[in-house]
Amino acid sequence: MATIERYDRRDLPFIDGKPRVLVLQGGAFGLITRMLAEVGFAKADGIKDADLIVYGGGSDVSPEFYGQHPIQQCGYPDRARDERERKVFKEAVDLGIPQLGICRGAQFLHVMCGGTLWQHVTNHTKDHLMFDITTNVMVRTSSTHHQMMKFNDDMTLIACCDDDVATFYEDAFEKVDYAEEGGFIPQIEVEVCSYEPQNVLCIQGHPEYGPMEFTSWSMNLLKDWFNEKRKAA
Repeated sequence: MATIERYDRRDLPFIDGKPRVLVLQGGAFGLITRMLAEVGFAKADGIKDADLIVYGGGSDVSPEFYGQHPIQQCGYPDRARDERERKVFKEAVDLGIPQLGICRGAQFLHVMCGGTLWQHVTNHTKDHLMFDITTNVMVRTSSTHHQMMKFNDDMTLIACCDDDVATFYEDAFEKVDYAEEGGFIPQIEVEVCSYEPQNVLCIQGHPEYGPMEFTSWSMNLLKDWFNEKRKAA
């Protein structure tokens, strides 16, 4: 059995060639742009000028975008932002531009690729450990979300929670409450995944916030993933 180690690196990679990134307006815009600049990205002037498009944090994704009505615990979606970003997503897919989502951005891209969300989960508003299934390492990730990407067979799963962090999950059609008798149904709590046909990478934590080992892990993942996309282009 492979040994599971703790990821404790704090180094940031550097991506050669000054690739251009378009960071869409959203939560932690300044922190995201600074983080990407530190690993070698330059600012793109628009979608067609970009080598990478990044979607940041913010309000809940509109449930109607994944075929549901909002439950009581759903926040207040920004429908105008959802529509703007859906247009960007479609154009980027048509042009073959890689796209990265962070937190709400990850959930949005997941939905655009056909995924659905748990509209409300508990205990994901604090740091916790996640397991990188590709390298068998444990990583401490930041977490500030109450919605969560639901696992599906179309995604390439990269990292999930080490153990179930949430004790309650709900969407418009399903509710899992560990406090109820017989309510224990093990869940795959997705933290990082990709959708290869659409050139999409989803990171549900906040590497721009830290902890620094999570920033390092995320940016090294981005470098390897992004360079593979450049080779394939």
